[in-house]
Amino acid sequence: MAKKSLIAILLSCLLFSACRPVSSSYKRENVEAILKNICQKEFSINEIIVKEIKDTFWIYLPLKKFVVAKGKLDPEAKNKISHIFLALRRTILSMQNPPKFYAFAISDITYGYDYIEIGYVDDLRKLEMFYISRNQLLERTVRIIRWDENAKGDLQAAHLKMFDIDFPDFLSLLIAQKIRENLSQGRLASYYILVSSQGKFNPDTKTIEIQYSAFKKNEAEKAPSSFQEALKIAYYFIVKAYDFGGFNYIEIKNNYSGKSRYLSRKAFWELRLD
Repeated sequence: MAKKSLIAILLSCLLFSACRPVSSSYKRENVEAILKNICQKEFSINEIIVKEIKDTFWIYLPLKKFVVAKGKLDPEAKNKISHIFLALRRTILSMQNPPKFYAFAISDITYGYDYIEIGYVDDLRKLEMFYISRNQLLERTVRIIRWDENAKGDLQAAHLKMFDIDFPDFLSLLIAQKIRENLSQGRLASYYILVSSQGKFNPDTKTIEIQYSAFKKNEAEKAPSSFQEALKIAYYFIVKAYDFGGFNYIEIKNNYSGKSRYLSRKAFWELRLD
């Protein structure tokens, strides 16, 4: 499976569905049945599983054919994904008291792997109001690709752990994802080898914990600081994108070099990073 090609194609499905107008109005009651009914009656998609877990809507689509030759989506799979995104967006954006998050999980039940997108509903609303661009929406979407043998033959999402998503956890995942992208695919990729990048929120201390491991390809070569890049990414999402103050501390650490910074919320906001 070509990971970059898969992501690019799936993101195009999201962009296509995000361009459609929203016109209907729904109550949150029985939303699982409403979303399944739209998919079945309007798009003849019968195999989805929909679950509401507190403030997160989960949608599960099992596919016998997902990715075909050279990282391309199976045409039928691509069509289903686009229509489900459209139905999801239409439902939650026109709903009274909508959820905070959605998670769309697509599993290849033949070979055993998952693609999961996690999005913040307010970002969909901001796109609708032209407050953010479609590229910004994609930048604010968590994407997870993983192999899972338990996905094989799973029509009921039994192998997935569905849970309610909290905003600090979502934000931590976004920061770690952007660090991973910039160090493995972006402008710093020619200087560094990235081993890992992870983010989580510690609810006990209310600390955003970002840990990554990266080292220079050539120690003698002058390169932009990966640590400064990680700080800038965290600052962008926390301060500029979301204006988020619901944390006490933030810790960023490069496990390979051992370099780290532990900052209070006030000290972090005062960094004034571009």
